[in-house]
Amino acid sequence: MKWQPIETAPIGSPILLSILCRTGHWTVMVGIRHTEDGLWYLDYPVFDEIGTNDEPTHWMPLPAPPMVKKELK
Repeated sequence: MKWQPIETAPIGSPILLSILCRTGHWTVMVGIRHTEDGLWYLDYPVFDEIGTNDEPTHWMPLPAPPMVKKELK
């Protein structure tokens, strides 16, 4: 998987987002592109660093969940 330009992000699917914060640090979070006009639902793990003008610049599909063998009882 490689980072892709944000303009190519799918609508309505959870994805990983890369955001350059106002502090100059990059952060990665899960988000969903809600509409074609650029509205996002974001999970804010480091809310203090993200400003209202900080927008995602790249995206990547979420990896598959881990395969765990569960014993049946």
